[in-house]
Amino acid sequence: MRVALQVMRQLFTDREVELRNKMDAIQQDLEKEELENLEEMNNILVVKKRKTNEEFQEAHKELINGIRDSCHSNSSVRVKRIDELGNTPLTAAKRKYEGAEAEDKAIELYSLCEAYIRDPNWHPF
Repeated sequence: MRVALQVMRQLFTDREVELRNKMDAIQQDLEKEELENLEEMNNILVVKKRKTNEEFQEAHKELINGIRDSCHSNSSVRVKRIDELGNTPLTAAKRKYEGAEAEDKAIELYSLCEAYIRDPNWHPF
């Protein structure tokens, strides 16, 4: 009877080990499949993001070009890049001052305007 009991115990432990090994193999397969699915989803999202970004950039360019085209010299609405200062400080200084003083004042005004433009807290309107 003891021998039969030991044989049964050995069979159950062998069966448990076999089942545990099968469960581990199934779990590894599931993890591998889940990782592949996540990688595939990530690739899809990256492609969608690129496509959306390209569409946004294209719409942005069209909008700027449309505004530039609709703004004529006699129009009250104009488009100018924030970082472009042009020669406005120079012409303002030439009107107000003469000679070398005009050039010095133009440089001073240009530097002041440039500092204002670069300051994110500055709101001209």
